[in-house]
Amino acid sequence: MKRNLILILTLLTTLALLACNTQNEDMAYFQLPPELMGKLAAADLLDGKEDKVIEKCASCSLMMPGKPEFGMDLSDYHLQFCSEPCQASYATDASGRLATLKVPELPAVPELPAEMAPEVPAVPEAPEAEEH
Repeated sequence: MKRNLILILTLLTTLALLACNTQNEDMAYFQLPPELMGKLAAADLLDGKEDKVIEKCASCSLMMPGKPEFGMDLSDYHLQFCSEPCQASYATDASGRLATLKVPELPAVPELPAEMAPEVPAVPEAPEAEEH
């Protein structure tokens, strides 16, 4: 009897783990609506690189640095979270969590005053070709 109970518990645990792994693998291929893909693209730019890796924790409103060990693939992007609970919150409802995410805007790059702008050397004109 005890042996059967252990066998059943082992089987149920294995099935639960397989279901979790399948769900996370499927999320990499899950196609998000365009507005959510836009949020991922904007979040990707926060680190100054357009590399499809979001290095800030989306669960913490993109304010905390994420860690590679708490990464998750979502559509074409790789999200890094700061902790396992943050990662788990997206694993259970990525679309819902992403829909409420507010991506901070990048600060505008100020224009340099004319006196600080670099001088661009004039390009000499090419001599006119003579006709023969």
